[in-house]
Amino acid sequence: LTPSELKLYNGSSTTLPIYLALNKTIYDVSSNRDTYGPGGPYGFFAGRDASRAFVTGCFESDL
Repeated sequence: LTPSELKLYNGSSTTLPIYLALNKTIYDVSSNRDTYGPGGPYGFFAGRDASRAFVTGCFESDL
């Protein structure tokens, strides 16, 4: 998936799975919607390449 396609899978739609990418691998985290969905403690990771945030713990947007 392209980054713009991945954004569709951020948990905002209950009819789509929740995906996140780490180190060029896409993971389906839909089974943990409360954790990775909107408002969840790891919702920041959903629908994006979360490699930088996962490794560094920095949750600021990339410039």
